[in-house]
Amino acid sequence: MTETTTRPHHWATRKEALAYAKVGATKLSELIKDRRIVAKRLDGKKLLIDLLSIDRLYDSLPDGAA
Repeated sequence: MTETTTRPHHWATRKEALAYAKVGATKLSELIKDRRIVAKRLDGKKLLIDLLSIDRLYDSLPDGAA
């Protein structure tokens, strides 16, 4: 029997990434522009955002005190 591994889905539309990151559209655009998160265009049109890059960004943030 062959064992298969399923790669987790980590590319998302802008709308999905906004909900995932819990930020506004302007902040998401800023993070993409500053290359703090990874985004690519499919056929030069549809924007796809790497959710794993959002995780890496959040993991790199310092702990905050309330």
